[in-house]
Amino acid sequence: MGVNRRFFALEDSTSVTEFFIDTTKTTASSHPQDSLRFQLPISQNIFSGSGFVISVDDGRADTPVRNLSELNANSTLYFATAGIYRIRLFGSVLNFNCYLSSGVVYDINKIIKLTRIGKGFRQGRNQWRGCTNMELALIEPVVLDVDVYGMFYDIKKVSCDLNSIFSISKVIDLTAFLLSVSESLNSVLPVFAPNLTAANSLYQGCIISSSVTEIKILAPKLTTIANCFNTTQWRGRFVVQSEALTNISLVFRLVTKPPSLGEVDIRRVTTTTSFITSIMSTANVDATLLGWQNNFDWSVISSVTATYDFYNSKYSNIPAVIAAKAFLESKGITFTRLTMA
Repeated sequence: MGVNRRFFALEDSTSVTEFFIDTTKTTASSHPQDSLRFQLPISQNIFSGSGFVISVDDGRADTPVRNLSELNANSTLYFATAGIYRIRLFGSVLNFNCYLSSGVVYDINKIIKLTRIGKGFRQGRNQWRGCTNMELALIEPVVLDVDVYGMFYDIKKVSCDLNSIFSISKVIDLTAFLLSVSESLNSVLPVFAPNLTAANSLYQGCIISSSVTEIKILAPKLTTIANCFNTTQWRGRFVVQSEALTNISLVFRLVTKPPSLGEVDIRRVTTTTSFITSIMSTANVDATLLGWQNNFDWSVISSVTATYDFYNSKYSNIPAVIAAKAFLESKGITFTRLTMA
């Protein structure tokens, strides 16, 4: 064990970014000719911060990276045998990104598990995007940064509890954060997001487990949830509380029998293009109309300019439902392809 390894073993674990690779997972885009190497997805034409240390659990000494020269010399790791290895990055790693547009091909398909994101590890847009074999298995809480657009886009699996692992108090943009995760999601993100303005495609293409009975977003600055559940077959309770919400387009696109939207604050919504694209059950239509009328304070809204295409859905011949529809129409809402059962 080298000197660096002994020193960094004493570091607070929150300063460590830790992930596992399987060098045998070679594909056409990840050096298929070589299962004895792994190239760290760290931009080699940028060096910033105070430096970091690379630690690999194959017996080699820890490697300090303090400047561009050391980065270029050590960013590709070579192994005696193919297999699974743990990689730890200690310190300030500011230019790590698996989805760079530089044209450089990285071995991102060899990343199989992410277990820690250190405090000195700058989070960024699309950071782990394209790691199609990667399991998100964080074991320590992470405070997400302001812009985490597409951070885990197209990964394989989430095995940690998203609600308890992540703090989203600083996040402004969650667009595509979990877009197209391959395996079923058994948990969802925390409820309260005081700075969130966009959550487009948040769970698009995901399968949300039936064990998730509620998705709730309390975000006073949220303006749009477009494409939030595209192709996701989910039947739970959906709540969005945001007086800033203006766009709910394609919320349940390609979702058969979409759930009620009665707990989504639509008082200031103006853009509703294809908010559903299949027939909503009569019970859920009723719950939507009644909820829109009764769950929110309409005294602060003089009029609304919005059209909701209900895709040939039907509402019940129940006086309270009929009255709710008439009330919403009196506020300026237009309903199309919505008739009485």
